[in-house]
Amino acid sequence: MPRTMWIEPEIIDITGATNKHDRKKTRLASEINAVVLHQTADDRGSEPMQFKNIRAHFVVTKTGKIIQLHPVAALTWASNAFNNESVAIEFAGHFPTEKGVWWTGNPARNVPTKSQIDAGREVVLYLHIKHGIKFIYAHRQGYLPDDGIYRKGVTNQRSNCPGPDIWYGVGEWAKTNLGLSDGGKGHAIGNGTALPDSWRTERVPSF
Repeated sequence: MPRTMWIEPEIIDITGATNKHDRKKTRLASEINAVVLHQTADDRGSEPMQFKNIRAHFVVTKTGKIIQLHPVAALTWASNAFNNESVAIEFAGHFPTEKGVWWTGNPARNVPTKSQIDAGREVVLYLHIKHGIKFIYAHRQGYLPDDGIYRKGVTNQRSNCPGPDIWYGVGEWAKTNLGLSDGGKGHAIGNGTALPDSWRTERVPSF
């Protein structure tokens, strides 16, 4: 998209109402080069204050609202192994695996809406233009135990984050249209899990 045609998305800023203790330090612009996509894995609705305790920088709701929770420069513990370099974007909902299965511990059963995917693309484009983001990752790709040390046999607890529908609708879109990189086939950090080929292809009708 030519920048002359770009219009900044409407962002609901509630940074003044969120927990400042979640902001571990202020980063230099040069330290931030990636976006990490997440799912909240629950159903909280679409009202901004319902998300005020989330550590991600942004939340995208089912109705297409973009809510900013923390300043982009703030380092938050939202994306595990990617914390230092990334901006975290949560997509509100409990989304299925590539096999169409939802985690049984949560009664919510959601799929991303077109408004949500469109808004997700808008916020990634915004970060790419305003902050020079060059990489886009799934949360599942970066995982370390709480002590930050890789250990063989430790299981990644975020293997369906953000899920194939969000990844294909936003992650693959950003790679194709914005030239962002997901690190390449097999890329993962620590005990993270690389993106499967099934996430790189369409599982649901095109958004």
